[in-house]
Formats: sequence, structure tokens, C-alpha cells
Amino acid sequence: MRHDLQVAAGLFGRAGLRVTGTGTHRGTARFGSVDAFVTTEVESTPLRERISAAVYHRIKQGAREVLAPFTAADGTLAAPFQVHVVRARPSPDDVRETPGPFGTQD
Repeated sequence: MRHDLQVAAGLFGRAGLRVTGTGTHRGTARFGSVDAFVTTEVESTPLRERISAAVYHRIKQGAREVLAPFTAADGTLAAPFQVHVVRARPSPDDVRETPGPFGTQD
């Protein structure tokens, strides 16, 4: 997975940003059920407004299948996850001439 982090950091660099740090965090997503997980993920984004009830149902079905190895007999979900974080700042030669919305340079 280190390669994925390097690729992500490279994208920031190609976008003209100066990467100031990277990291990888691991944890476990715990939900009362796979459906509760899907509800949280889908309904907290504009995706829910853009898909039909049938598509939403298929997403839930697919998630139940994919996440079965992490689902306990009582239906609770404990799925491991890994997140890459890239911290970046504008490069020194990319200085705004006008202040940002908070009166400072963003």
C-alpha cells in the first residue's frame, strides 16, 4: 500500500502543491449492520439523491456480500480500513494576490 500513498502524494505535487507530510492510518469501522454502514455512507452524500431505490437496494445487497467476512453472527459489522493522508500547501511561487474569505491567504 505504500505505493498508493506515493502515487497520491505525486498527484498533489503535479497539481502544484508542496507535500508537507503523509501518513497511513488503520482502524475498524463498527456498525450495527451492513445496511447501517451503507445508509451512513450513501445518505451522507449527494449520491442518494442521484440513484433510484432499485440501485440503492443493489448497493446494499452487494455490500452485504462483500462485507460478509467482517459481519458477525448477530449482524454487526467490524470492517478493517486503511486511509492514506496527504498534507500539502500551496507552493511558495503560487501566492495569491488577494486575501481569502477569512482575510488571510488560504
